[in-house]
Amino acid sequence: MSGRNTFTKTDLELMGKELESSPAPERPMTKSEALDALAPQLKTARVRGHTLASLVAQLATLGLKTHARAISESIGRLDAVKPTRVRSVRRKAAKTPVGGQDAQVRQ
Repeated sequence: MSGRNTFTKTDLELMGKELESSPAPERPMTKSEALDALAPQLKTARVRGHTLASLVAQLATLGLKTHARAISESIGRLDAVKPTRVRSVRRKAAKTPVGGQDAQVRQ
């Protein structure tokens, strides 16, 4: 490391271009992410008649050891409808008339 503490605008532009052009590192997927990525194919296999147990066995031979429940949940997430957010309506407070009861109580 050179120990530089000052940089020119050109240095920063070069650094920025280098950072923008560098590819993002590929990170390994978790089992859950892998099953979610395979969910469309797993669902198709289920429709064709494969059981969850046969899918577990087939994935195990391919190197992905999992459980039937995980496959089922993955397919369920594929079909799940995400609920839309419902905003609650705030009601305006009733206005008291000027010189109403509050004004009489203060006197």
